[in-house]
Amino acid sequence: MKKMVTFLIILLLPIMMTEPIMADELRIGGKINQTVQYDVDNKLLDITSTDFKIEFTKQLGFKEDIYLSLKGYYNFLDNKAEIELDEAYTSIYLDKSDIIVGRQIINWGTADGINPTNYINPQNIITLTNDGLLGEPVLAAQNTYYGNNYNLTGVLVFDFVPQDMSGLSQLVGTENNQQFTSQLNKLEQTISGINLDKQVPNKLKNIEYALKLEKRINGYDLKMSYFHGWQDNPAIKIDPINFTYSGQYRQVDKLGFAVTGAIKSVGIWAETSYNKPEKIDVATGELLMSINKPYIQAVVGSDYTFKNGFYLEGQYLYYENGSFFNPYNLNSNKVKPGKYLMGRVSRNFNQGDSMEFTAVTNLDDGSSMIMPAYIHDITPVTELKIRPILNLGENNEEFGMIPPKINISISTSF
Repeated sequence: MKKMVTFLIILLLPIMMTEPIMADELRIGGKINQTVQYDVDNKLLDITSTDFKIEFTKQLGFKEDIYLSLKGYYNFLDNKAEIELDEAYTSIYLDKSDIIVGRQIINWGTADGINPTNYINPQNIITLTNDGLLGEPVLAAQNTYYGNNYNLTGVLVFDFVPQDMSGLSQLVGTENNQQFTSQLNKLEQTISGINLDKQVPNKLKNIEYALKLEKRINGYDLKMSYFHGWQDNPAIKIDPINFTYSGQYRQVDKLGFAVTGAIKSVGIWAETSYNKPEKIDVATGELLMSINKPYIQAVVGSDYTFKNGFYLEGQYLYYENGSFFNPYNLNSNKVKPGKYLMGRVSRNFNQGDSMEFTAVTNLDDGSSMIMPAYIHDITPVTELKIRPILNLGENNEEFGMIPPKINISISTSF
């Protein structure tokens, strides 16, 4: 994968820096974000970093263009810096179809932030506190055909990318429930120690593929989709006597349906997926932490904007596999479906000031994660955001394990 990333950078950058006949000039944009985060329980700064994303776009002609983005950060706490390729793809526009080839993020979801039908890109756990789970780019080719009253999209994913689970213990914290956090750390070490080259060889038979059919009926946008590939996180087994982990990646089939529309001025949406993972054999005495049977994930939501600019949104989440951000359970034979309410309200007070309030509640244990935010536009392209991340619940409850923090950021777009 590193060789492929290097190849894409070497191939695309010289092309984008040249001036082909009849091509637009190179367009450069991006965003720089300075973040300081204070851990209230431990009374220390746990994040002091500068993150950035730089985007390059160039039109090669009337029907082709190239997009490339780089992302990176500098952490002031440990003086570490990193820059890496984000997305890099070529788009070709034909009369009735679009073809996009390269490293890309493909969003098929319709709900806000949590999307059961976003099968293709692995999601980063730590981005949960950004009001939604964000995807990581994958090397893929997609082709969308535009029919008379429907769109049909096919996707091939050439290189399997696993989900980054390293943020799970960081999200929970180190002081809240130390025994649970210790188990998470061991789990993360087990996942990072799995040899991906042996688990999912880069062979033709292991290529992931997906299909999506879109159609508009009576003012509603309908989507049906199918995915065949690999689960983004490995199935994990525990030897409870020696407390050792073992794991393997497994194939999965997913069938999804989504609808969006409006009833008068009220927006509505629904999104669901049926997931059938490959069954894992479990020896006598072993515990399987990953669900071993088909399960359903679903989101139903609605929103409305009042005349005074007050925005109100609500969503109900149902995850039969347990938690919508933690794929593991200590006993997969007794998984209790996760049921959540997610709400968001916002209001612009004047041209440069606004308030947001986002909350997620686990309906089973009563715990909640609450994220109010004050946003001030310093300039038309620079934004100050102050956002506490709070919890309601005990340490043994899902959101009660997330430590309270105060996040302050200044973002500049260019």
